[in-house]
Amino acid sequence: MALKQLLYISRPTQDVTREMLNSIASAASMRNPAFSITGLLLLGNGLFMQMLEGPPDCVETLLDTIRDDPRHRGLEVLLEREVESRFFPDWSMGSTASTPTSAR
Repeated sequence: MALKQLLYISRPTQDVTREMLNSIASAASMRNPAFSITGLLLLGNGLFMQMLEGPPDCVETLLDTIRDDPRHRGLEVLLEREVESRFFPDWSMGSTASTPTSAR
């Protein structure tokens, strides 16, 4: 079964702490398995970067939800492709931050 892999960046609309990033990733980790979504959320240099992987319709639905999230703006899809296997098969949503980020 082909999977969709999607990578995007966006800018936070508010200051983001590691705790906030962990909270976002924790909520995603609980929600994503029901939709067979895996991926990674990064925060650094004033940007969110997230890789989503899963069934194409589920990834698109999640992307629509993310686009409507008021915690960020300027979402730009950098990569969108069909893949046969996942980069993050064991991560319902991993996360990391280089430093806390201030909204700009």
